[in-house]
Amino acid sequence: MRYVIGGNGGGHGRGRGLGRGMGLGRGMANYGFHSNMGVTESQATSKKAYVEKDLCVGCGVCANVCRTGAISIVNRVAVVDINKCIGCGDCVNVCPRNAISLRSIEEL
Repeated sequence: MRYVIGGNGGGHGRGRGLGRGMGLGRGMANYGFHSNMGVTESQATSKKAYVEKDLCVGCGVCANVCRTGAISIVNRVAVVDINKCIGCGDCVNVCPRNAISLRSIEEL
């Protein structure tokens, strides 16, 4: 089970008894946790996450919010395992560089 504990990054709350900072860009739009447990076949869509490699800087925010663990950072670029991706769009919503979009399987 993967946990992503939210915050707005940059060490917000440090010294206030609110836990340690998560660093730049980590947990930007995610409060709580995601787990790959409980993802059903009906939640999968015909669209999958696609990364524009020229725009991606490998910050890892998308990998942190991916509820199925479909995204990893390889050589400073996000890589999507389309067999694990359910097309939920969480990664699209948090990418600070707009490098991720959902595309139909035929387009990939």
